[in-house]
Amino acid sequence: MNKKDGFTLAEVLITLSILGVVAAISIPNLIQQYQKRLTITKLQKAYAVLEQASSNLAINTGCMTRDIACTGLLDIENQSEIQNKFFELTGMKVVNMGKPVSRGMYLACENPNNICNHTQGTFFGNYIYSVSKDNIGYIITKHAIHTSNENTGKDIIAPINGFAITVFTDAKAAQKLKGLKNGRNTFYFVMYDNFQVEPLVLGHGGSYFPMSKLGAGINWLSESSLEGGCNPDQSLSAHSGEGCAAKIIKDGWKMNY
Repeated sequence: MNKKDGFTLAEVLITLSILGVVAAISIPNLIQQYQKRLTITKLQKAYAVLEQASSNLAINTGCMTRDIACTGLLDIENQSEIQNKFFELTGMKVVNMGKPVSRGMYLACENPNNICNHTQGTFFGNYIYSVSKDNIGYIITKHAIHTSNENTGKDIIAPINGFAITVFTDAKAAQKLKGLKNGRNTFYFVMYDNFQVEPLVLGHGGSYFPMSKLGAGINWLSESSLEGGCNPDQSLSAHSGEGCAAKIIKDGWKMNY
């Protein structure tokens, strides 16, 4: 019996079919993993930028030994003026993307003395800004930040004022107001008190706390808050998904979802 050289057409077609099935399974996963790595890289850059910004803000306003109220920014009423002054004092290199943002896209407290709930608030400012070279968008707005009683660790005390910071890892999507998803390309931080920068954690009744308050003795503010506060793919008007940055950082800068 003579040994045939090469492959038959049937063998080639079967091989191509198998390769096609393998590609169909693996390529989407590879794309997803690449997108996650890119998002994490941008989120790390944004976090580093914000930490440097907080330091610059304290130094440039002469408020290093005082709290964030010393900067005077919290006394400004006009949101655009707050953002412009914030970027000026922190040295953040940003350009105005020029697209107005709907106030109804986020849920926050109308009354800062109450626990945040399903009330349309004013978390978002008027415009989206971006660090042009990194395509990262930022919105800075003053906001009441809930904390815990440092002595008992169990009680909510009157919220302190600070800045709520929204980070868009895809500023172009933010500019178009399309494809924005909490936990995918939209993340939330706060800058408060003595210029700490922290991601948000979901607490009781929809309140959001800095991540450092985990384990502070509040029986409903625990590690499970990281899971409950990170429900990715939620639209910006949804009440969950805002705690994903905290989960990512807590997981060692990994997007385990």
